[in-house]
Amino acid sequence: MVTKMSFGLAGGRQIYAYTLKGERLEVTVLNYGATIQSIKFDGRELVLGYDVVDGYVMTNNYFGATIGRVANRIGGGSFTLGGRAFSLELNDGGKNYLHGGSRGYDKRVFYGEDNGEEVMFTLLSKDGDQGMPANLIMRVIYAIEGDALKITYTAEATGDTLWAPTNHSFFNFSGTPASVCGTRLRINAHRFTPIDKDSVPTGEIREVAGTPFDFTSFKEIGKDIFADDEQLRFASHGYDHNFVLDGERAATAESDGIGMDVCTDMPGLQFYTGNFLNDTRLRGGVYDAHSAFCLEPQYFPDAVNKDNFETPFVTRGRTYTHYIKYSFRSL
Repeated sequence: MVTKMSFGLAGGRQIYAYTLKGERLEVTVLNYGATIQSIKFDGRELVLGYDVVDGYVMTNNYFGATIGRVANRIGGGSFTLGGRAFSLELNDGGKNYLHGGSRGYDKRVFYGEDNGEEVMFTLLSKDGDQGMPANLIMRVIYAIEGDALKITYTAEATGDTLWAPTNHSFFNFSGTPASVCGTRLRINAHRFTPIDKDSVPTGEIREVAGTPFDFTSFKEIGKDIFADDEQLRFASHGYDHNFVLDGERAATAESDGIGMDVCTDMPGLQFYTGNFLNDTRLRGGVYDAHSAFCLEPQYFPDAVNKDNFETPFVTRGRTYTHYIKYSFRSL
């Protein structure tokens, strides 16, 4: 069942909140940024967010937002496609393109519609948007399947371009601003992509064995987060790294009596521990570093500039599809 209500105005445009209700799972999504505003399981809030639209308009933390055209970083904000050079906004410390620039899809008003069972958001991203070539039509479909939230992304373009979406939800299963360092996490990845001091992958693919990045079996997020490790220092004393997935069962997180499985058909997973959440006031209180975690299925960051990474090319005449599925259960 889907219900729809006003969520205020953004730039003079009406913003709506659509709430999907299952037996135990309730999810609210906004046409502003095609954003997940709330996920409640058995009545407990599991994600960070705001109760008013201005919170999303005035900040750049991407809480629950759809990210595009290309999630994560493109080093130096430049790439070459089809023999043409493209320059993008350097909105990441003046050094890199990040999450679509300062006006990425998280800042767009999507066209929303529902059929009583699922919600679909549609956005036309025109040629030149964010510096990217070709018109691209993107759709984001939210549906509840039992105790799972499934997100389906589709895209069609008028020419060659890049497309690599994700969802940027911040999870904290306690429903409070408490640290998530005690959350148990398993990531289905025996390798990760190390970063340089500007958080751009170097191109190396490194084994996780013997490093703080080994989550191949359950481990508390905080067990190694303060280890004396260059990679953790590069990410501002926490995790903000891409893992090379070994299959569609990407990760499992468990805490406070709740378990969550993440599945996807995308090749990578960005694990982020909210390292920049410093005195951030949100629904439910004030959040600081390591008081939430993100598990963002994705293509590898800076893939377009790395010959050994799969590049998210989109060509004319085809429909491209990806999915993310978050499944919840009681422990």
